[in-house]
Amino acid sequence: MTCIVEFSQHCKFLFDKQMFSSIIFAAVGVLGAAYCFSLSAVAIHKGPKCEINGNWTYPFKDGNYLEDHELWNQCKSPANIVPWHLTLFSLLLVMSGVQAVLCAIQALNGLFGTICGDCSCCCGVSNDRCPLLLMSYTHT
Repeated sequence: MTCIVEFSQHCKFLFDKQMFSSIIFAAVGVLGAAYCFSLSAVAIHKGPKCEINGNWTYPFKDGNYLEDHELWNQCKSPANIVPWHLTLFSLLLVMSGVQAVLCAIQALNGLFGTICGDCSCCCGVSNDRCPLLLMSYTHT
């Protein structure tokens, strides 16, 4: 069995603009997810801004409040700000990670769609939309 690779006249490169725009939008989604992820990580590390003795400040240094829950009582106002802060930014951290993964998958899908079209000629069937070379097999 010999594989003869030939360029089919019926198989033309057609730049699929919709799939390419999908790559661009997915890349923007990955960038947005990376921004949200880093912002959430910094916010969790820095801690919430709260009122201590009449002054609004960031009382926690270097994420020390994450291990020592007694420090949470330093914040007098707003009530329960530390658990609220941790819940909000932890959810944002997780969701931005999920978003980054899904957008990366979509970007790869768009890349394959842009290169391969509907991929019918990848399977050896001629199609005007396929940018790849046709593979034809001959028995010898």
